[in-house]
Amino acid sequence: MTMSETRDVLAQNIRRLRKIKGMQVNQLAEASGLSRSFVGMVEHSKVNISIDKIEAIAKVLGVEVYVLFVTQQK
Repeated sequence: MTMSETRDVLAQNIRRLRKIKGMQVNQLAEASGLSRSFVGMVEHSKVNISIDKIEAIAKVLGVEVYVLFVTQQK
């Protein structure tokens, strides 16, 4: 998997899990200590994200970090 594909999987999983939790982007951003615009860019694969920020998002979403990198079956 390329870096671009990895970013896309991460973005899709964050967006999917956020919606399952019934959260808006701003709610996820606030709870994880990130800006709304940054979370939006992450969800659209527009930025690279550090592992500490991925950990913060995973914690808010209630999942282990690795879950955010698992490709979903279609």
